Amino acid sequence: MKDTTNNQIQYVKESELKPVKVLINSAMFEHIRNREHLEHVNSLVSDEGVLILHTIVCENIPKDPDWFYIMPPLHSALHTK
Repeated sequence: MKDTTNNQIQYVKESELKPVKVLINSAMFEHIRNREHLEHVNSLVSDEGVLILHTIVCENIPKDPDWFYIMPPLHSALHTK
């Protein structure tokens, strides 16, 4: 959350997190290794809310083990349609 009165970024304390109606997630899902972390993100969306996410979708995943996208520690999951 950004405070526009003094241009300082302020983060919500973990103890104050609560479900919201709109949650935007950009370029995070391909870094997640544990389903528990995905469930945590999902728990932040209210029952009538929506999760908007952005992640790369690869139609063709190269078989090249040196492909930059799969080299650790960058990304741990690939998503297809």
